[in-house]
Amino acid sequence: MSFNLLPLFPLFFLLPYSTPQLLTTECGARLASGRYATTAIYDESDSIYIIGGIPYGDYEISRYSITSDEISIVARLPSNRAAGTMSIDTQGSIYYHGGVQNGQYGRNDIFKYIPGNINPVRAIGVIPWYNFNSVAFPSWEDPNNIFILGGSLYKEVIILFNQTSSTSARVGLLPTEYNLQAGVSDGAGSAYLFVNVEGGIPSVVKFNMTSFQVEAEAPILGGFSFKGTPHSVWDGRNAWIVGGYGNWTTGPRPNSILKFDPESMQSEIVLVENFPVSAENVTYLSETNPVWVEANNRIYFFGGYTRNTPGSNQIIHDKIWYIQLP
Repeated sequence: MSFNLLPLFPLFFLLPYSTPQLLTTECGARLASGRYATTAIYDESDSIYIIGGIPYGDYEISRYSITSDEISIVARLPSNRAAGTMSIDTQGSIYYHGGVQNGQYGRNDIFKYIPGNINPVRAIGVIPWYNFNSVAFPSWEDPNNIFILGGSLYKEVIILFNQTSSTSARVGLLPTEYNLQAGVSDGAGSAYLFVNVEGGIPSVVKFNMTSFQVEAEAPILGGFSFKGTPHSVWDGRNAWIVGGYGNWTTGPRPNSILKFDPESMQSEIVLVENFPVSAENVTYLSETNPVWVEANNRIYFFGGYTRNTPGSNQIIHDKIWYIQLP
């Protein structure tokens, strides 16, 4: 395997941390209860659908209205799920793939929810393996084909799920040395994967979704480390990571989000005022689920938990926030 390893520029060590560059706004709506490891998807209109989470509640599918800032439970899964992936087809039907049940059992079911349909949510197929904490995005050639990459149980698999036929199959493999943390598609044939590298430092990998080969790799930032579980969004130009990291001594502070520029393969920390961590920056946010809304250029994120250090007591959130991008 050959690829270009890009240098880590000293500029990253000199990032300012004094003046927030973006603002977090707390929405009026609340989730039905505090939860983390939800999965959310935008319908390209006015609705964001949020599914599952821990603790498991009533297996809700909730609809958040962007214009009215209201949330309601619209359906329920047949069984509880968390940390799965979601997709939406060209007809507006929503799919939930895999996930974990009861906090410990990986699952491979694919559930289909049709907004406005009174019929119960049902399983319409399976992915080839039990898995959760994967990354999913549509093919740039056919939005009804969904790539599902990696996961906690099968870290290297690449699955293609066809929403039209409700079938799925393994189509490739990720390099085994990568522990996938988050990832986005640029909609043009490349994926940018945020990974922990065995024996190395956290990096961004440019991955060709046709050849399934690594094209470039760059370290994220000096002093950067993942803590908890991060999630990422693509805004049409850049990738953003929300939550799941922090380094209180030498690197990025948790009251920030990470911005990644695919053209330069460079990352930068963007400080965010009112970000849901403690004023002293001794807590970090994890397992929230961000969604980018093109109509107002905002990142909405739902629930999650904050804690001081990995393994310490956690505070589970029922809040909904958004960050207005420039």
